Amino acid sequence: HELHATARGHERIQEERVLPTPVHDRVHLGREEGVLALPQDLVLLRHRVPIYRLRYAVPVRRFAAWLVHLYTASSAVLGVYGVVACFQGQFRLAMYLMMLTMVIDSTDGALARAVDVRKQIPWFDGRRLDDICDYFTYVLLPVCFLIAAQMLPNPAWVALPVLASAYGFSQDKAKTDDFFFLGWPSYWNVAVMYLYLMQSGPYTVLAWVIGLSAAIFVPLKYIYPSRTRMLRPLSLAVLAAWVLTFS
Repeated sequence: HELHATARGHERIQEERVLPTPVHDRVHLGREEGVLALPQDLVLLRHRVPIYRLRYAVPVRRFAAWLVHLYTASSAVLGVYGVVACFQGQFRLAMYLMMLTMVIDSTDGALARAVDVRKQIPWFDGRRLDDICDYFTYVLLPVCFLIAAQMLPNPAWVALPVLASAYGFSQDKAKTDDFFFLGWPSYWNVAVMYLYLMQSGPYTVLAWVIGLSAAIFVPLKYIYPSRTRMLRPLSLAVLAAWVLTFS
């Protein structure tokens, strides 16, 4: 603004009159209270009690965030037991373990958002951990089931779901912005359990394996039960009913 010289001088005088002289006392951090170098009428006292409250509050939430990550990783441990059960011929136990991994995968995301794990542990990528566990429990464990139960004409056919799902999991747009899966979401555990319980023949299983592997590359939208907003209540209700009846 263009001001008259006298007005500008008056403004400076007003500013000098309003702002008090700073205090240059030395701050003693070892004492219970320290005086910060601020204007005399804006002196702040440093109290230790609120600082201690903050120090105790942060680790609790961070510990909760680590528990959520541990909960996610536990599905991989169950997957290992599932693989062992497959090759020991305990297929019913293997199916129960696959279902447990699905329950963990369906609930860990809500827990992660509730605790705000990304903010509490910003250097740890929970989504990558989830993808690693999902690839193991949704793809590799069912593939081991196919081999151990001799459900295919030749075990070499398991390369199809392994490679196709590796592509599906590695896509940047594997999940859309409105929370749908783009391409068939590699629910091999569900497919294998149904094929086993229906006592499907080797070539019927092979036809399904080929078809579902191809469906991963077709960019159609599939419901993400725990995230698709408009159908979330119905999807979760159907999922819970399916788990109870199927088990």
